[in-house]
Amino acid sequence: MDKLLIHPWTEALTGKKKLKILEVCSGVEFGSVAIAKLLSEKKIKSEMVMVDLRETALKKAKTWGKELGIDNIKTVAMDAADVYKLKDTFDIVLMYGLSTPHFNPWQLERLFASVAQVLDDKGIFVVDEFDRRYTIFLKNNYQWALAESDEDKFCLSFHTGYNLKRGTFKRTHVSFSKTPIKPVEIETFM
Repeated sequence: MDKLLIHPWTEALTGKKKLKILEVCSGVEFGSVAIAKLLSEKKIKSEMVMVDLRETALKKAKTWGKELGIDNIKTVAMDAADVYKLKDTFDIVLMYGLSTPHFNPWQLERLFASVAQVLDDKGIFVVDEFDRRYTIFLKNNYQWALAESDEDKFCLSFHTGYNLKRGTFKRTHVSFSKTPIKPVEIETFM
């Protein structure tokens, strides 16, 4: 969170006297409490709203926040995709804790649209994420060599690289058809 508050995108925000923070899929709110603590050290007040489906997690969040000296926490048990119903605007919206797998692509797009409705014009939406393709596909059960065929063609494909920036796999396909074909490298996004 230290790095977030010194990022060029947040520099304008940290010049304010008070920031409104919304955390969606908050659970017990580690992200927003961490930001609130750092802001208080910088003498910036914060107002926080935590949204999660689980009321038990929200109760723990409020208790934990108070133990750390943060009293201005409001919790709302609701679907994160419905935050537009809060009818408020926020300087920072957080989705901290690798929560995107809880949403299918359509739900995630709906969530992003809902967040856009409550985000201040100069606000930022911060999503905590990492490359799951690399850790799930490549490091576990990934087929480094794979026999592929259809009715009259047979080839082998081999893993030949991974692009961390794009999240794409490179596979080279070698054909064993009657007519020799030069190996082909294909970039795939899974």
